[in-house]
Amino acid sequence: MGLVSRVVPEAELHAQAMALARVLAAKSPQLMRIGKKAFMHAIDSDYRRGVAGAVDLLSAVTGTEDSREGLTAFVEKRRPTWRPR
Repeated sequence: MGLVSRVVPEAELHAQAMALARVLAAKSPQLMRIGKKAFMHAIDSDYRRGVAGAVDLLSAVTGTEDSREGLTAFVEKRRPTWRPR
């Protein structure tokens, strides 16, 4: 994803983080907000696509005979009986 731009020793971490914060704080607040939104949108779109795919698959599964048998067996506290297909 390209999120890591540098690696620093732990002893220098605070100083390096503060230096980066000063650089970012000097930039246009409006452009930083837009940039952050663009970054979050790019990251979020992959997540949303993945969730949408999972929802589609889960919806397909819940309509199956095996799903109904599994839920019924769970409620009745018994082992499910799967039918060969």
